[in-house]
Amino acid sequence: MDMNVRVKFNFHRFYSRRVLFFVSLLFVIALACSGFTSTFTGMSSFVLGVPDKIVNNETELKNALNSATGPTIIKLNNDITITETLIIPANKDITLTSSLFKFYKLIGASGVDTLTVEGSGVLILDGIIVTHKSNSGRGVYVSSDGTLIMYGGEISDNIVVTQLASNGQIYGGNGGGVYNAGIFEMHGGKISNNTAYPAFSTHDTSFGGGVYNIGTFSMSGGEISNNTAATFGGGVCNRGTFNWHGGMISGNTAVNGKNVYPDDGNSGGSSNGNGGGSSNGNNGSFGGNNSGGPSDDGGLSGGESSMGNGGTFTGAGFGAWDIVVICVGVVVVVVGVVVVVMLFYLQKRVGRVEEKLNIYVDG
Repeated sequence: MDMNVRVKFNFHRFYSRRVLFFVSLLFVIALACSGFTSTFTGMSSFVLGVPDKIVNNETELKNALNSATGPTIIKLNNDITITETLIIPANKDITLTSSLFKFYKLIGASGVDTLTVEGSGVLILDGIIVTHKSNSGRGVYVSSDGTLIMYGGEISDNIVVTQLASNGQIYGGNGGGVYNAGIFEMHGGKISNNTAYPAFSTHDTSFGGGVYNIGTFSMSGGEISNNTAATFGGGVCNRGTFNWHGGMISGNTAVNGKNVYPDDGNSGGSSNGNGGGSSNGNNGSFGGNNSGGPSDDGGLSGGESSMGNGGTFTGAGFGAWDIVVICVGVVVVVVGVVVVVMLFYLQKRVGRVEEKLNIYVDG
């Protein structure tokens, strides 16, 4: 009696599918965690999707803006120096991005804003550097009803100075990095090394080296650091509504309110408006909920409060929960990588077992 029995299970195909699943899962996790990197480094979380336009110079950039219909992603393929303010027109929805690993610069003309967002216009920054070279000029001006959203990249090395009006009146230079009269959402990236200062007299005032806000400013990530205002608010000068839920504001310089001006008016400890609730007005405090805390040069992380000069400030800065979430994200990514490596190793082992399970019985 002859009997031919073949027992075979395709472990290779079975585990290949599992490996594909875990690799896909790891990719999704990496996307989810990419926002964390922008909080610390300013690296773009990168725009999902293919850019609608790729531009190399000012003419191509303006043409791309003018022809945009609906939400439009414009990718810079080089550093671009512009000769006048670049306008984001009303009712346009524009995203400016560049390379994931190299941020290209949009360099403003002397004495004018690099970018202006008109009312009802939307500008999303995700991976470019808005700057000036040796010339003076603000980074971004957001008009009333305009919207600026920042996910990654930088607004850096811009300078706004006191302006002399035609009637001879002197107006202080406000908002070296961003002047916001509309809506500004900051989820990542960096606003740094911007300056607001008076050019005519040391008695003139200037507000907000990093951000001058008379609209609504919400910050959930990113960094505002190393900005300078001659008078008020080296990091942020708020005259509107400032909702601060995450990110870091630190290392800024001003006579009053080095990081944020004004601080919570009810903190019960600040003598001159500097630093949320600090007893001596230095660069910030870690007190919260209208309670004073120890002064710390590292930055602000205060609780909810009501601000003077017509502004309101709500938020807790970069808190413990942010750190927990980031740590969990990092752990998940590491575990995912380990699992994938183990599966590839097991796949090789299973391949060898598979050969041994091809059983032929002749009798």
